Amino acid sequence: MCARRDGPRTGFFLRAESFFNLATTIEELDREPGMGPPIIDSYGGRSLHEQSHGESFMALALHRFGPQGLYILDEPEAALSPLRQMSMLRRMHDLAQRGCQFIVATHAPIVLSYPEAWIYELGDHGLRRVEYDDTSTVRVTRDFLNQRAPTLAELFADDFVLHDVGMNLVLEGGSTFVEGIREVAETAIPDRHYTAKRFLVDGDTAVIEGGWEGTVEVEKWGHPAGSIQRHTGATLLDVRDGRIVRMTDYTCSEA
Repeated sequence: MCARRDGPRTGFFLRAESFFNLATTIEELDREPGMGPPIIDSYGGRSLHEQSHGESFMALALHRFGPQGLYILDEPEAALSPLRQMSMLRRMHDLAQRGCQFIVATHAPIVLSYPEAWIYELGDHGLRRVEYDDTSTVRVTRDFLNQRAPTLAELFADDFVLHDVGMNLVLEGGSTFVEGIREVAETAIPDRHYTAKRFLVDGDTAVIEGGWEGTVEVEKWGHPAGSIQRHTGATLLDVRDGRIVRMTDYTCSEA
């Protein structure tokens, strides 16, 4: 908790999503007759709409932000390139030396790096104060940059391979599997329901014993419409690093 004798003399609450609306409102108000100077003069005198997102945000920080202010910024990195994020850190530093305080919600490692900043992380554990290197944003970004190729390979890899022994069916890749199941679900047997009887786990291998039953509405795999399909069997799952990498289905069907 921080204490100070006097309150802030000025302040600003920035939301990246509403900054466009702010720029529009400034122009609308400046078109109306008034006794004072144009509002845009407090933002550098140039229309914010005539600047890029990053330029307009820096105009805000350079001209609107002043000494002894309280500034609440919601994801300012949405407007800023990495270089401009560093420029923003410099501006924050200059203003902090002139009595300003900043409360910033951010996912940007550069913005988080402000020296001696108190960093709080909100997650499953609730709200807690953490060190810079322990934040999830920094850890994930660092791991990705240090292992970019293997991370992308893992990200784009097929989810698993399905081998259905009973139907002599082999489907590779998560998307192929999903499309195959969707075709059956939406056309052939839309009312099927599943029953799981037993689960067995041994190391990285899991076995599910069970089956499903449903009414064939559209002829599929030689089964006439209106017939009842029953499948029983077991599903063998191979798990690696928390992901299903292979699924083998042993099924026996009856009509």
